[in-house]
Amino acid sequence: MRSGGAEKVIATLSNRFSLLGHEVVIIMVSENESNSFYKLESNVKLVSLYQVMKNEKRTIINKVKKLRSVVDYFSPDVVISFLKHIIIYTFFALKNTNYPVVYSERNDPNSYSLFYKIALKHIFKQSNGCVFQTSDAQLWYGKEVIKKSIVLPNPVEISASFERKKIKEKRIFAVGRLEDQKNYPLLIKAFQIFSNNHRDYKLVIYGNGKKKNAITSLINKYNLQDCVELVGISNNWHSEELNSSAYVLSSKYEGMPNALAEALCLGIPCVSVDCSIGGPRYLSTIFNDRLFLCKNEPNDMAKKIEEAVKTELKKPKVNDCLSADYIANKWITFLSEIISKKGKK
Repeated sequence: MRSGGAEKVIATLSNRFSLLGHEVVIIMVSENESNSFYKLESNVKLVSLYQVMKNEKRTIINKVKKLRSVVDYFSPDVVISFLKHIIIYTFFALKNTNYPVVYSERNDPNSYSLFYKIALKHIFKQSNGCVFQTSDAQLWYGKEVIKKSIVLPNPVEISASFERKKIKEKRIFAVGRLEDQKNYPLLIKAFQIFSNNHRDYKLVIYGNGKKKNAITSLINKYNLQDCVELVGISNNWHSEELNSSAYVLSSKYEGMPNALAEALCLGIPCVSVDCSIGGPRYLSTIFNDRLFLCKNEPNDMAKKIEEAVKTELKKPKVNDCLSADYIANKWITFLSEIISKKGKK
């Protein structure tokens, strides 16, 4: 339950399920975490598998056995599994049990290793149901999975109390881990091109990760130290960037990018690579007045940033089809159908 996108969706859905009167248990398999980065409702139970294991050897087999015992302890009506490695653990832990299991793809399966591609295609076929963020991801898994699946975008929650200034700030920002997937070299090169004609703009990047030193070196290489800042992780970027001129997503691939959806709902003009597996493209059908899709190429991104900064800020508003209440209720309807079908067998 760190600061990632999948974890944010888990927290948002868990809170909504809880408020709708459902008992919710989140089982974490991370070795390092015992708390949630995102706020959870008080009656959402958070269980650390490794705290339960205590002094037991942390082998894969022991992990699978302990996951099964924790699930058995809570005896849920349905189990939902996010993230590719956890899906594999869940599959083996609950094999030959009667628990209805729903798997949810949260990224682009094209980016996975051959092992994960083969394993996940097999596992998703064995599921009781599947949830995808985009139709492209759903199609990747084939006809057999499509029949028992649904496409649901990520829920978006933003504060209703934000007050925007009258004048836009000459700031461009990005949010995401400092990792290869997020492709920050593309953003920095594009910003260098953009800044040749806009010396008074700044680029702010939120996130931490293994590529921090490499990104810092690239910033220095292009002499952008005075106008590009790495600010680490923040829970408050919504309010900090509410008056910024543009948000930019430079990823090589994504599922349904949370930060992009949130920035769009905040009324901020956005630029995004038209990356697989269709998340930004889907969002462009909702926000065609403020989302500029670009190629995975710095000159094209720089041009789209030019267009974005000339676009007016809109009033913050979550589109109905992205609201947390709407998405949570869609999940509940789908899960109820899964539970009902499983009970008839």
